[in-house]
Amino acid sequence: MSAKIGVKWVKTLVGHQAAVYALAADGKGGFYSAGGDGMLVHWPKGEENGVQIAQIPDNVYALVFDSAKGLLLAGSRSGALFVLDTVGAGDKKARRIEAHVKGIFDFSFFNNGFVSVGGDGICKVWSSEAELLHQFSNATASTRCVLQTAEGQWWLGSSDFCVRVYDEHFIRTGEFQAHEQSVFALAALPDGSILSGGRDARLRHWSAAGEMLKDIPAHWLHIHSLAISPNKRIVGSSSMDKSIKLWDAESLQLLKVIDADKMPAHRSSVNKLIWISENLLVSAGDDKQICVFEVG
Repeated sequence: MSAKIGVKWVKTLVGHQAAVYALAADGKGGFYSAGGDGMLVHWPKGEENGVQIAQIPDNVYALVFDSAKGLLLAGSRSGALFVLDTVGAGDKKARRIEAHVKGIFDFSFFNNGFVSVGGDGICKVWSSEAELLHQFSNATASTRCVLQTAEGQWWLGSSDFCVRVYDEHFIRTGEFQAHEQSVFALAALPDGSILSGGRDARLRHWSAAGEMLKDIPAHWLHIHSLAISPNKRIVGSSSMDKSIKLWDAESLQLLKVIDADKMPAHRSSVNKLIWISENLLVSAGDDKQICVFEVG
């Protein structure tokens, strides 16, 4: 890939009354958002105004959407899991499940269900109908992120600075210290290797066997989120330092910095990134705003 790419600010979306922590693509070119105000908001493709579809009585830290089933999952600060069926007409009410005893930080879908991880260090495996199938202790500290690789491995990053690796049956196969502080984000790269980021503001590149390949001083403050583009060419990182950085997914060369000095962007911590199409990147921040950028 060329060392130069273009980034164009498309729009800034407002409406949330507190920091926005979570985003999830809707599979139709739009997305969902949630945060400190407990509002679950749908932003349909091309629309300037969001539609509030539910109110959660707590901060929401994590969202994931199953477009095949129309199920939106929201993880709250208290550890409660909220399941919302977005299909059909009429008022939507989220079903509450007491899932974790501390906040839910991340989700991941797999063929027959989904996984949740949280502040209690527990990993829980659920059926697609949100029935608990299995649970195990991953760490004594908070588990902050979960990733399933194309090979079926599960990587879990925690606040004890470690990544633990499990096979498809959730049998632990590896454990290593990945960062000098909490591990907040994981992303799978096209060649099967893994990228991690965390409180130490560094990006670290790992082989599937857990061997460190690169150590990159990427940001000034915590890395909160990693997101790889649908075409697998670009990885975005977002940080408490108010910036978004775009990296070549093969070489991990820095391609572009997005911040408020260069274009309309966030002026506080950037908490979450998602791609909603091949070239549209969405970010959410502590400034209560959601920004959409065109990358090409």
